[in-house]
Amino acid sequence: MSKPNGWERLRKGIVSWSLTLVMVLVVSSVFGALRAPELPDQAPNFTARSLTGEQLTLADLKGQPVILNFWATWCGPCRFEVPAISRFSKRHPEIAVWGITAEPSPRVKEAVAELDIDYAILLGDPELLATYNVTTFPTTIFIDAEGYIRSAHVGALWDPQLALSAWGL
Repeated sequence: MSKPNGWERLRKGIVSWSLTLVMVLVVSSVFGALRAPELPDQAPNFTARSLTGEQLTLADLKGQPVILNFWATWCGPCRFEVPAISRFSKRHPEIAVWGITAEPSPRVKEAVAELDIDYAILLGDPELLATYNVTTFPTTIFIDAEGYIRSAHVGALWDPQLALSAWGL
């Protein structure tokens, strides 16, 4: 048997890496969905203040798909997924993306600047987290244009997971 040349080793390495990535994404998606909170079919309405002081109400987005991403500034996986959520938000302006945190505003404003977050950030409270049964960060909830919860995911999301989860919206 002859020794593989450089191109053959490179091809095998790419195939191996690609299969590993696919397996990681599948396992991550399955576990994230299994850990998702118990939620009603219809997304509960709420009003929360944005970092700019504007009062935003979920019901005002009826007719538009929405992604709610519950996060915290101290959460490593949350910080990891912020760039993917930002890229998704830029690529899909037809889908409203709201990052929701229950932390004090100054800490959140610092994190938004540091992480270059360009989607809407809302200041929630423990009651809002309880309404959506959020006990773990990050938790992301996908709501269709009619206001129905289509899926939820606990844990950090990558670009392909966001695209797949939002596909049905």
